Amino acid sequence: MNKKYIYGILTAIWIGVIFSFSLQIADKSTMLSDGVGELILENTSSQLLEESSLWGEMEWKLFHTVIRKCGHFAEFFVLGILMILTIKQTNVHHKRMISVFLCVLVASVDETIQLFVPGRAGMIADVILDSVGSVMGLMTLLFVGKLWRKKNE
Repeated sequence: MNKKYIYGILTAIWIGVIFSFSLQIADKSTMLSDGVGELILENTSSQLLEESSLWGEMEWKLFHTVIRKCGHFAEFFVLGILMILTIKQTNVHHKRMISVFLCVLVASVDETIQLFVPGRAGMIADVILDSVGSVMGLMTLLFVGKLWRKKNE
């Protein structure tokens, strides 16, 4: 099987993973991000863990919001990498632009899905954050590729 199909399949699977997170009802999604937050606190400095025991409701909400937004960014960072790898295997022109366009499209569909899930809300700010994550993933891959080529010259 050639790279074109492998990258395409991996990209499709990753989009499925992203959409599956969006299809989770609010309570399940909150439990997941809370679990990630607890894992981070348990594996971080003892000072932060001690300080977190003193946090009020506002600090906890901010902490969990940051966790959720980092999750959005990370999901789409990976998508940006997979998308450019997939598109680079095709004969289309403007590969970077098309990759970014497709990632923004996925982000828009992802947030639209959330409009129909109990307790969830689609947010334009999340489409922007997701899009930035995709662009950063794409740029990181291109930068690393450039460094790799220079090293091997």
